[in-house]
Amino acid sequence: KVYLGLVFFSVVWSIVDFVVKIPLTVHSRMKEYAADRYSVDADRSYGPLLCSGLTKMVKKSKSNLTPHPLYVFLNYSHPPHDVRLQAIREYQSLKYS
Repeated sequence: KVYLGLVFFSVVWSIVDFVVKIPLTVHSRMKEYAADRYSVDADRSYGPLLCSGLTKMVKKSKSNLTPHPLYVFLNYSHPPHDVRLQAIREYQSLKYS
């Protein structure tokens, strides 16, 4: 009975974890965008420097440049590189143009 309870708990917990993880990853991505906007707000030159630093990190880590949007939605706590750079550039052009 104990082993059956452990198996049942692990099955139920994996479902709960899957459901709870989605809003947490969405919240984490929102905080990343807010941090990028804060950097752009701090100084005009920080936007391009942030883009350059992120690009260097992506090259060094050899991460996936074009992940599937559903996989990103379910698993990524940070926005994908191209989406993040686009958001930084758009915010900088709105703020300083």
